[in-house]
Amino acid sequence: MCLISRRSWTSVFSRLSEELKATQAKREDIDEEIKKKSEYLDSLQPMLNEILQVFVACRILASFRAVVWNSVPDDMTPNRSFHQATKPVQEYLKMPFDETRDQHRAAMYLPRPLYVLYMQGSAYKDACGGFSL
Repeated sequence: MCLISRRSWTSVFSRLSEELKATQAKREDIDEEIKKKSEYLDSLQPMLNEILQVFVACRILASFRAVVWNSVPDDMTPNRSFHQATKPVQEYLKMPFDETRDQHRAAMYLPRPLYVLYMQGSAYKDACGGFSL
């Protein structure tokens, strides 16, 4: 009787030991994934700070331009500066908003039925991650 209970105890102990090892390995994988995502977010912070600074500067420049209309060069327009500042973040996040905006602007010159078809295809692509336009 004692031998049977000892064998069952060792089998339970070995099973629990294996489960513990598997759980610890899973925890280490999750910790590593959290560390990678944290580093990703930390590397994004300087770019977001730069965008915020450019946005504030663009707002100041826009208010200044409203007062003295022709004294600010055209290449210093707020929208252009802001879009240039967001370009690295768009590339880093793999979200090409500028390219999409340019495509939509070009599509506005299509005849109305083709434009509607283009926009429906674009919406399908965004929703389903399907074909590329």
